[in-house]
Amino acid sequence: MTNAFAVPAPSHHANTAGVLAANVTVHEDVAGVMQAWASLEAMAPASLYQTRRWLLPWMATLGQARGVKPMLIVVKDGQRPVMLLPFGVERRYGLNIAGYLGAKDSNFNLPLRDPAYPFSPAELRAILSQAAQCSRVKPDLFQLCNQPESWDGHASPFASLPCQPSPSFGYKTRLTGDADSFLRARISKDARRKLGQKERRLAGLGTLTYVHRAGAEAMPGILAAFQSQQTARLKAMGLHDVYESAAAGAFLQQASIIQPGQTQAALEWHALLCGTRIVATFAGGVAGNRFHGMVTSFDGAADVSTSSPGDLLIQSLVAHCCRRGIAIFDLGVGEARYKSTYCDATEPLFDCLIPASLKGRLWARAEKWRLAGKRALKQSPLAWSMVRRWRALRG
Repeated sequence: MTNAFAVPAPSHHANTAGVLAANVTVHEDVAGVMQAWASLEAMAPASLYQTRRWLLPWMATLGQARGVKPMLIVVKDGQRPVMLLPFGVERRYGLNIAGYLGAKDSNFNLPLRDPAYPFSPAELRAILSQAAQCSRVKPDLFQLCNQPESWDGHASPFASLPCQPSPSFGYKTRLTGDADSFLRARISKDARRKLGQKERRLAGLGTLTYVHRAGAEAMPGILAAFQSQQTARLKAMGLHDVYESAAAGAFLQQASIIQPGQTQAALEWHALLCGTRIVATFAGGVAGNRFHGMVTSFDGAADVSTSSPGDLLIQSLVAHCCRRGIAIFDLGVGEARYKSTYCDATEPLFDCLIPASLKGRLWARAEKWRLAGKRALKQSPLAWSMVRRWRALRG
């Protein structure tokens, strides 16, 4: 289903032919946006999480299971697509809340847009307002979370609207082609010595094999190990495992195979084997010159966990990415010790809450305070340590 309208032209752009004359369409069916999506994906400063190979499997599995209704907004200047907003609407707390497809499973949320085409705050507001009126499922609120302030040197257009810092930030680093030099710069001599001792101790239990970019024949075993290890670890931490559901399993499977019309899968899997036993896994994806780390797990059994198999695998993965010529390596959003070990920079993120109804305006006020409180908690080492201890006791 598609609805269309014209957005008034509030400003003049020097790099366009005169006054903006943008047409906007709102789609519920991805078939109506595939051509524009492909065109913008090829040029947009955006992450893997906005690509068709990542989002289409998510929409067909996790998105569908959660009742997310696609709200795909295409903006054109004449016949030329200049922006795609890959949104979805979810019913929560009695409201229709629109946000980026991928939700919490996406670390970085961005519009797909022509980088040469600027959008003023007035234009962005007009597009969202008209899209809300035109959409069959009327959103009460646009809640646009975990948006990077910039990407590939291009500022986010939504940063020009009222916004606030996200509760967490992303972790990233710039790689070098020399893996040994990079690891020496990131990991102290003493830490490298201890990791070497742990690797030798683990090798005493069986031959160690590092598997990078696992082939189709290894995928079922690695996926099963990931889900089993992840469930056990998060249960011990007092956290709900979002990847134990059937929909999550289906997403991981679909995202790990090459989709029609694509040349690579969204996810590639890496693993550490001790003999035939999978003792650690890691999944991520590559877009452009960047590797996005997404999920990791390790065997928590006492005979292997003391040898830090997860750390050993990440060290090998980073070296593998250096040898592949990948320029940027990220470990996603959220606080964890291993992230700061390998990443020396953070990705500042922001949230926008833009009401589209009276209910949405009231909810946005409360949500802004909730998100600010969550940020204060997560950015306080003492407070966050107490939260983690409480979760572990509850688990």
